[in-house]
Amino acid sequence: VRIGPAGTPEVSTSNGLVSRESGLNSTVLIPDNSTFAIAMVTVLPEEPSAIILDGLEALAEYPYGCCEQRSSNVNSNLVLLRHLDQVGDELGLQEKLLFNVRAGCKALQEQCIQSSGGSGMWPDSSVDAFHTALVFSTLSRASRYVAVDPLVLDSMARFIADLQRPDGHFRPPLWWGQSSSLTWTAYILHAQMLGNISNHRAFSFLWDHRSELDVAALALTTRAAYVRGLGDSQMRDGLALRLERSAKCGSTSCFWPRGGSMSSSVETTAYAVSALSLARRHATPCPGGYGGFLIDKAVNWLLHRRTSNGWQTTIDTQWATHALTDVAATKARVFGDGSAKVFLDGELIRSVQIAKASMHSAMAQLRSLFLPLQPGERRIELRWDGDSAVHGTVEVRSYGQGPAASAGSWAQIEQSVAPAKPRTSTLRGASGWTVGLNVSLSWNTSDWRYEQASRAMMLEIPIPSGAEVSEESFWALSQHPSVQRAELNTAGERPLLGLFLAESD
Repeated sequence: VRIGPAGTPEVSTSNGLVSRESGLNSTVLIPDNSTFAIAMVTVLPEEPSAIILDGLEALAEYPYGCCEQRSSNVNSNLVLLRHLDQVGDELGLQEKLLFNVRAGCKALQEQCIQSSGGSGMWPDSSVDAFHTALVFSTLSRASRYVAVDPLVLDSMARFIADLQRPDGHFRPPLWWGQSSSLTWTAYILHAQMLGNISNHRAFSFLWDHRSELDVAALALTTRAAYVRGLGDSQMRDGLALRLERSAKCGSTSCFWPRGGSMSSSVETTAYAVSALSLARRHATPCPGGYGGFLIDKAVNWLLHRRTSNGWQTTIDTQWATHALTDVAATKARVFGDGSAKVFLDGELIRSVQIAKASMHSAMAQLRSLFLPLQPGERRIELRWDGDSAVHGTVEVRSYGQGPAASAGSWAQIEQSVAPAKPRTSTLRGASGWTVGLNVSLSWNTSDWRYEQASRAMMLEIPIPSGAEVSEESFWALSQHPSVQRAELNTAGERPLLGLFLAESD
């Protein structure tokens, strides 16, 4: 969380379904002292090609960051490549995507796989079964397009198998915190599924403990079961029924809580929607007597959390895109060609013709709908004249000329440092001194930044040179009720303590 950074804009977002009968209207007031304001308009047809291009093109970039980020970026490039294999490379993206995949796979093989055959979050961090399975699945899928050493894949597969317990579960590492071994095992089962591996022992373990699965573990297990045909049809249907009953519904939308997922309730809901769509359970009514179909209302919930550039995190964007693509691909719906028109203060600014035959070029134009705004009241309208509705988003960003908001505007930090005391045991096994640092955070819940950040928030705390986090503090933070997960990254020149905060109600 960067608190009060220079150049932080004021953001307002409007989104919803746009049809012939009903457009999307947004009225915003741009302050007189605004130095720059812009509106970003996006249109998302319920067509697999459009959803893939809109959601994954932003992620299909040169791989960088930790091993998990690199794997996610390579996977996004791979999904687009496979899509282009089917529909053609109308926009000439294939060469760029292949370059990214080669670079990503090279980095994964040279930097993320250790001599044991295992991988961790960072190149030099401790290895575990989940990150190994994630990298394995990425390299396995990429071997269709680029050279991947089969001996590397074999060593990774053996590493994962050696960590599996006789009863089928995987013991989570200590940094996993409060989340259970069931969720950890479900993540590994799902990651192996992505690499075309069916781990029947892990599935049997999760099935035997199905009544204990949190909603994230249940969604991951159900999705893996339908993709790989794990268990029999009665078992898969039983998991799907449990998943349906665990949804939280209201009058307009349904979602699944975060549970033990790594990112947010968007990630968990995406797994659930994808699983139920693959199970062809589109006609299941919402639980609780609210009316409507569960998948339709869950899709509505996901779309209303979409911004002009996907969702809040990389994981959310990747899996929400997968979920919407699965729904569009499995639901009997014919896309009706039409034109999207954007009006500013009543004047037509842009008109884009969207047809299934030229979806790629249309989506490229739709990704560049930026409207500079002058101070004063501004009216932005999105209209659509096709037979089937599309989803539209209008996001306005206004940058003021004054200094950036202070840290106290939406997050208040108080800290105190205690006198140093001798200590003989620290997290990495060395002796030293303990310096107590107490930090309290409080939020202004009415601020728009809190509303967005509270869905997926991470605190990055730099560790000063020559210092390290005590074992006692690390485990206390891992067990803190406001912390979903704590991670210590000691690789590189700037060690960091990362705290993934629990999602706010």
